[in-house]
Amino acid sequence: MADAMTEEEFLEDFGRPGYTDEELEELLNGARSSGDADLRLVIKQFQALRWICRQVLARLEEHEPRANDTQVRLAKFLVRGEGSVEDGRA
Repeated sequence: MADAMTEEEFLEDFGRPGYTDEELEELLNGARSSGDADLRLVIKQFQALRWICRQVLARLEEHEPRANDTQVRLAKFLVRGEGSVEDGRA
């Protein structure tokens, strides 16, 4: 993430749980319908990254069940909606 992001901007962008898988599918269908290839690509890339991150978190928790550093907490919030953004930011 960009280091230049302010605390206010961070909380504005990430202060709520992200899009659900269903909401992303709706956005993707809208991008397909409108012919917005750039938006479609961004959504598909995000879906792929979310899937990969879920797999990595599952393996981490399997091998390091007590891992709970800042990056892990932030990943859990962004990928699973667990915790709060303050947990991941602290």
